[in-house]
Amino acid sequence: MATSTGVNYEEMGAQAVEQARATLSFPWVPIGEEQGVKIFRHSLPGSPINCMRGVVKFEPGVITTKGMLDLMADSAARPNYDPMFISGDTVEAIRSDENGNKLGIAHLRFKSGSMFVSNRDFACLVCSVHDTAAQSGVIVAKSITRPDIPEETGYVRAELLSSAFLIATTADGGLEVNYVVQLDPKGWVPTAVVNAVSKDQPMVLAKLKQYILKLKKH
Repeated sequence: MATSTGVNYEEMGAQAVEQARATLSFPWVPIGEEQGVKIFRHSLPGSPINCMRGVVKFEPGVITTKGMLDLMADSAARPNYDPMFISGDTVEAIRSDENGNKLGIAHLRFKSGSMFVSNRDFACLVCSVHDTAAQSGVIVAKSITRPDIPEETGYVRAELLSSAFLIATTADGGLEVNYVVQLDPKGWVPTAVVNAVSKDQPMVLAKLKQYILKLKKH
């Protein structure tokens, strides 16, 4: 299905989901574990920017796959577990259903983390898929170009090369969440610096788990 822009976002979203699932079979190099998050690195051929992966587990009964999908779709809740997130706007809602399957266009803004570096923003296709039979899910974001999401003063338009949360039910009925991310901040930031700080990106999973456990207590 093509939109008014002439782009088939359904096909693009489906391809992005399959590519995200395929990342789990990459030859990941373990680089450590912090706050219950296992962290891995992978170097993709032809790209100088590291692809990072974090893995965290939730005990049975803490949250369902649908609950996780709904939480991650709520941009108002995101600052509670992603301190770098500023805001997110839905530019076009292409489709959604009661099971958490969604496809849309979003404009996302993030802090740079340094007063010497401009904040970053992204124009993204966002696709969520919920396999109700397997109780698994995928949320993937992919940078796109849209004339209705122009660059803004005070932000550098960065590029999400890969960004996906992959949710799976474990044998004991809990959840395992993988977060795979590779982003190019653009601007003048040297690649060596980008790779040095990239190991912090998967740690959003630790804050996500803390936030969910806090909600569970209330």
